[in-house]
Amino acid sequence: MAGQLSMKIPLDAEILALLEELERKTAGDLESEVLDFKPWQDVKDSKKVAVEYAACLANTSGGVIVFGVKDNVRGRATAIHGVGNYDPDDWRKTIFSSTTPNIAVELSELAVPEGTGRILVVRVPNGTQPPYGTSGGIFKRRVGKNCMPMDPHAFQASSFRVLELSGTTRSQARGCYYLDQMPCCGNCAHNTRCSTSSNLRLSM
Repeated sequence: MAGQLSMKIPLDAEILALLEELERKTAGDLESEVLDFKPWQDVKDSKKVAVEYAACLANTSGGVIVFGVKDNVRGRATAIHGVGNYDPDDWRKTIFSSTTPNIAVELSELAVPEGTGRILVVRVPNGTQPPYGTSGGIFKRRVGKNCMPMDPHAFQASSFRVLELSGTTRSQARGCYYLDQMPCCGNCAHNTRCSTSSNLRLSM
């Protein structure tokens, strides 16, 4: 396999096979548009990373975030340190409630001989209602191996698709704002109570 995932989201067995390559590559070398390795921090910081990357991956093709692996060192024993204690249900609920539209992820653990003996796999579905962002207003998408801020034109195109799916035409959407993923303006057919987070005007 040699790290070539070809946009296919790796299965658990494929992730374990990729870890075998850490003796001659870094985890960063093995990353792709659908796979990212993250070191385990404390629970709060790791959940924050999971939320941001879930929104990022959902805006592209979905993917997998693997926690418990350093991405910048070679050698299994050095790179794989594993994850600490966490509540899987709390993680699912936090990621769901901290993304908009909400994202339901799947969590699983893989047994490894290094570190704490387990790594955490967070599976993110390919989003059907982009653009996805965090409740704090962060909107990114996967570009190669990186999560990059969404281009305003890409954001606008995605927003219009959601508006049209909801029955709002582009003509009705002129002058609308998108606040936390919800169309909100006087001319919008679906005027919705919005939060006070940063907004982006939709224009024609």
